[in-house]
Amino acid sequence: MHSLTIVTINRNNSTGLQETLTSIVNQTYSAINLVIVDGASSDDSLKVIDKITNNNSKMQVCVISEKDNGIYNAMNKGINNSDGDYIFFLNSGDQFFDENAVENVFSQVDNEDVVYGNICLSVRGKIKVLNSNPEIRFFDRYQHDMPPHPAIFIKTTKILDIGGFNERYKIVSDVALIMTLFSDKNLKYKFIDMPITVFDSNGVSSKSENKDLIYKERRHFILNHYPNYLDDFESIYEKKNSLLSRLLRWTSKA
Repeated sequence: MHSLTIVTINRNNSTGLQETLTSIVNQTYSAINLVIVDGASSDDSLKVIDKITNNNSKMQVCVISEKDNGIYNAMNKGINNSDGDYIFFLNSGDQFFDENAVENVFSQVDNEDVVYGNICLSVRGKIKVLNSNPEIRFFDRYQHDMPPHPAIFIKTTKILDIGGFNERYKIVSDVALIMTLFSDKNLKYKFIDMPITVFDSNGVSSKSENKDLIYKERRHFILNHYPNYLDDFESIYEKKNSLLSRLLRWTSKA
């Protein structure tokens, strides 16, 4: 049986944190340990952590509560305190699709480096399934069709090998990490066509006011790592941005 470390980061989101932690401790898969990285919250987050983890007897829990230098600094702390075969990031506000989500995934894992599925977007009580590509094609690696991080299980050794998240980016470091992973020609990956998580649409990467920063950071990453694809990136981004705008309009009207 493969062991799994789930990393949850949080800051002053006690309501979302309670939903997230409840969905984790309710998982039927038995080989789970949990790392909670709290950014010195001033709300009731620590009370929520104490209440839920004290009533949990089936998984090992590590709690870190201290100031951090942003989302990816917190996620890197989680990586550095992970000891499972695989690692999964389920941040405050996100939830597993159901209590069998992890069990269903690992019943189909055969020692791949990366295993991923689909996510659901929750907008005011409405659920929209966002399907991941079952095959990561060469061109897609440098564009926008990468699996989202709340649907990816990564071998811990693999994420440590690439140094975790690049903390110079404020919003797109998860994209950069996933692109780096899938650019490894020796990577063994598997797509499982099932919903893994329900994603909180209030995250920083989902807000329309961050659209320009997302573009700038993505462009910076492409320019520095895959400069020959910059023109393709610009062309594809324009098309994808149009689709994103329609999705944001949908979420605002829902």
